[in-house]
Amino acid sequence: MEQHAATTSLETAHSGPIADVATDALGRRLASGGEDGLIQLWDVLPTNALEATAALHGHEGPIVQLSWAHHRFGGMLASCSMDKTVTVWVEATERQWIKSYMRPLPYFPTSIAWAPHEYGPQFACAASNGKVFVFTGISTPNSRTVEQWEVTDFDAHPNTCTSLSWAPCLPPGSLCTIPVSQQPGQQLNTGLPPQRIVTAGNEKGLKVWRFIPQDRHWAREELIREDVNASWVEASWAPNLGLPFTYIAGGAMDGLVVVWRQDGLDGKWSSAMLPQFGGAITRLSWSHVGTFLLVSCADQTATLWRETPTGEWVKQSSLDGK
Repeated sequence: MEQHAATTSLETAHSGPIADVATDALGRRLASGGEDGLIQLWDVLPTNALEATAALHGHEGPIVQLSWAHHRFGGMLASCSMDKTVTVWVEATERQWIKSYMRPLPYFPTSIAWAPHEYGPQFACAASNGKVFVFTGISTPNSRTVEQWEVTDFDAHPNTCTSLSWAPCLPPGSLCTIPVSQQPGQQLNTGLPPQRIVTAGNEKGLKVWRFIPQDRHWAREELIREDVNASWVEASWAPNLGLPFTYIAGGAMDGLVVVWRQDGLDGKWSSAMLPQFGGAITRLSWSHVGTFLLVSCADQTATLWRETPTGEWVKQSSLDGK
């Protein structure tokens, strides 16, 4: 039975509309970015109330997107803005944040996301010219402090790259392949698989990219298509804890959402289409274990979905923000 989510309102320090909101992996911190260029940070209290902790000033244009690094790197937040910059913010002391890194881009950024923490400090930013910029943190030995950032890029789409998402570090089915003597959570003897990214770019399909460590470049792995005339603007790869399958969700301008599923390590991708939504898809977000999908639309609605044992996606709850 569908349920309606309870809602609460929050007074913020933003002088205009909020462009993005992001929580950290533990659900203990929240960041909001506004069209005024301000980033407001909050602590999530045990009562689920929010306490403002810091206001980050530095962007001269509207915030596009925010992304928290894993807590193993300490307090670290990446942001991108319509001022054509990418910024990394670091918590120097408790509730004291500094701008540790800023990189101008030649084009407007559209999406930003951190890689799984197992690969170290690394994040990617998509841009309006179709490129993806990958930022890799270089640390000193025996230190978690990033001394500098190495930047590489690749051409993902002929026009705008509208969205990107990293694959989980554990491929589907990997829990079933760990030897008995190997404890879950330890790195496999074969090492981590190469990084993968899925991108959307106003085309008829999503693209999957794999990092080739031998010559350090990104190669297209496959094109995830659907036999519909859709302009894909959102791509989201579900987290995976080594279960036998993985999901990628894609959202389109006309309100279409498709979920692709891959069974096993080298299985074929199958797809399932959700009922068409009443507005353009603005954000696709997975739960931390990758089993629930939150769909946000331009008509100010958000709905939560899950897959049934028969492969059908059913609505679990809905939120109307009007």
